[in-house]
Amino acid sequence: MAIEKAAWETGLIITVEEHSVLGGLGGAMAEVLCEMDLPVRFRRIGLPSEFTKHVGGQEYLRDVYGLSEPKLAHTIRTIYLESHETSFHL
Repeated sequence: MAIEKAAWETGLIITVEEHSVLGGLGGAMAEVLCEMDLPVRFRRIGLPSEFTKHVGGQEYLRDVYGLSEPKLAHTIRTIYLESHETSFHL
């Protein structure tokens, strides 16, 4: 399975969604990874599960919620570096 291969090869799976982090791809991926019982770090990036207090265009809202390209790159880089600073002890 591609997910299992990616998990073993990278040790880190990140999903990015332009909607709530609850459910969707991230939720499905979490279920699959849990059932595989692999030593892999997993993070979901997306919107918080709450009503927004912000109004604006798609580009503006992406930036507010950390989904703009520069903010995503920074977040993913940070997650990657953090995941390589620590190791799993099974």
